[in-house]
Amino acid sequence: GCTIDDMEPSYSACRQQGNDLVRTKSYDWLEPKICNENIGIDLIEDQEVSCPDCNAGQIRGSDLQCNFCPDDQYSPQGSDQCFTCQPGSEAVDSLTFENFLDWEYGLSTNCTQDCGSDGWRLRENYIDSGVGHGRFVYSNLYWEQTLIEDGEITFTYSLECEYPCTLLFSDNHEISKFMIGGSSRFDDPTDKQMTFPISAGDRVLEWVFIKADPNNLGRNDRAIISNLQLSHTSYGAAAECTLCEPGTFSRDGTQ
Repeated sequence: GCTIDDMEPSYSACRQQGNDLVRTKSYDWLEPKICNENIGIDLIEDQEVSCPDCNAGQIRGSDLQCNFCPDDQYSPQGSDQCFTCQPGSEAVDSLTFENFLDWEYGLSTNCTQDCGSDGWRLRENYIDSGVGHGRFVYSNLYWEQTLIEDGEITFTYSLECEYPCTLLFSDNHEISKFMIGGSSRFDDPTDKQMTFPISAGDRVLEWVFIKADPNNLGRNDRAIISNLQLSHTSYGAAAECTLCEPGTFSRDGTQ
């Protein structure tokens, strides 16, 4: 039967309602639809919900949209204002995803082989590789960015798999890392944080969820990514201040 995992939410723009910021949350069935709603739940009706906090490095402007802080300023997750770094530190431009609400800032997806969804799905405070996939699938998540100098990527991943599955993380330069999930694992691949150095230049970061399930039993097997951050990007804003490198200085939070 159909469950909420068979639906994909979408949102209207935020608007003022009294003292609150609200938006409309609507649901549609994931395509291709594979569940039977006659023995599950109906499509959820529209709901009025609170607007989420902006991602780190952003605050809401007068247009009620999330905008990056000015150069040389930072904003922690959940803050409603930007701050200037103290002397001896700097605000390094970064991109941060605590909330995954739109395909923006270079994120894209696709899927090949026996796909149950078009690829990865935005799930508000995380992103997942989709469910309902068949016997063999590649669900691909891409993040295209330009780094102005050597940076670092950090993300948290989980593999929720009853049967063997793999998450491959790579870039178009020097990284290739496999994470394994499934019942044969001795450790628990849940909420694992990964950090990798990323060289300056044009980069295509890629996560590939690979499912090889000959009996097609793990229909709900999936990968999850959350808390995604990349530093020294060509645009964005800082989530925090970074101490200056030895031998360098900053008088006012600038580089």
